[in-house]
Amino acid sequence: MSMTHMSMPAPPPVRDGDHNNRAATSSDVMVGRRIKALRRKQRLTQKQVAQKIGVTAPQLHRYEVGSTRVAASRLLAIATVFGVHPADFMNDAPPPPAPQTLPTSPDTQDLVTLVEMFSSIGDHRRRLALVAFARSMAARAPTSVEATVMP
Repeated sequence: MSMTHMSMPAPPPVRDGDHNNRAATSSDVMVGRRIKALRRKQRLTQKQVAQKIGVTAPQLHRYEVGSTRVAASRLLAIATVFGVHPADFMNDAPPPPAPQTLPTSPDTQDLVTLVEMFSSIGDHRRRLALVAFARSMAARAPTSVEATVMP
């Protein structure tokens, strides 16, 4: 058979209900479509978004087409970049409108890093302690010494 008549093998089927298998499901495809729609609404390239969330452009593409599952910590990072709530990726409603401006401060990457680190803490008590610490830090105004030392 000549090379022009050979067909490519079909991609593996998208399965639902097989929770023991790590294969992508139709829910993963839906999440990916929402990621792509928000990225396009904000007129961002795959490379730009990928850099903001700490993955490669090909990896973001795999998220967008639903061939790779998006980890919860990564979905939080993606939601932060787009300025939406992570639950907006999960429902059947159309994707929410994109905000008029994107957060462009260096704090965005710090937030992504913080979410990833928080997600890696397995001990629930330590997570609660970290949340309590963050609340106490946010509740008080910085002192004049902290204001001059902290960026």
